Amino acid sequence: MFNYFFGSDSRSLSYLKFLNDKTKNLSVDTTEPIKTGRGKNVKANIIENFCVENNIYFKYFNQNDTYEDMSNALCVSFKNIFSEEFLRMNNNIFNVHLSLLPKFKGPSPVETQILNDEVNIGYSVFKIDEKVDSGPLIFSNKIKHKNDLYASDVYKNMFNDFTNSFNEIIKNLNSEFIQQKENETFTKKFIKSDFCINNDDVETAQSKIRAFDVIGPAYVIHNDKNIKIHKYTNSNLGLEIKLNDGYIFPSEITPEGKNRMEVDADEFSKAVDRVSTVSLDKARAVKLILSEDKLFFSVNSPESGAANEELIVSYSDEKIEIAKGPVSSLYGQN
Repeated sequence: MFNYFFGSDSRSLSYLKFLNDKTKNLSVDTTEPIKTGRGKNVKANIIENFCVENNIYFKYFNQNDTYEDMSNALCVSFKNIFSEEFLRMNNNIFNVHLSLLPKFKGPSPVETQILNDEVNIGYSVFKIDEKVDSGPLIFSNKIKHKNDLYASDVYKNMFNDFTNSFNEIIKNLNSEFIQQKENETFTKKFIKSDFCINNDDVETAQSKIRAFDVIGPAYVIHNDKNIKIHKYTNSNLGLEIKLNDGYIFPSEITPEGKNRMEVDADEFSKAVDRVSTVSLDKARAVKLILSEDKLFFSVNSPESGAANEELIVSYSDEKIEIAKGPVSSLYGQN
């Protein structure tokens, strides 16, 4: 059984919750608070917050520590790299890596597999050694996968399989299998510029939106401002972004400096159709105003008068005007 846990971000949290329910007197190692956000305020990570809220013993990781009471430790999405000396003193740490090793070693296996349109997706549990994701395997399993899944879906599916396979994983703690070097590949750490889709074709942009919905999100630069794109649909809702070979249609966005906005795709499309019917001019200006939980559509036509629609959305920031122009060009690029 595992009596120690190493983790430091949101991808660790579900595993910590599960292990805490399974283990008495669980001890947690995490990373120290860092300065974050525009104000550079010191902020504890989500693992520390969970431990505090649930009275779980935790401490900040130190390479010089020795854990004499450690039977086995589970490591999931932990920011720090263990030194050779640390592993020599604490050598029963097992890592959950979200690929079928030896493929997609490194920091971003889920995101890279989605970008590569990988069919054989799964996860591996291995004993950590001094090399990158190269320790002996104790368990691996392929999961069902669809090409239209977002990274958040893949993370969830792998965690669910891990919980279902937990007893088998525990049984295998003393059964180690040396990794083969054949088909070994590595992933990179993505940076913010990798999330930009301005210069991509539609297929690549859609892959980025799905791949980066956890560590990103993907974004487009429009009028010198970033618009974060969390979700997209295959239906033209009026919100469209022009790319090299066509358009993508966002269904969930965050305008720069504002809170996340989620729009029901079907309701948005119907609202656009209703206000558009008052004008024979397809280029007639459409004004969209976003306020708390409401998106207001307005069209004025000399021929037919005015049309207004109000749509309920998920939004809790200050009132803003999203766009003023033809429906077909909203968030588009000229």
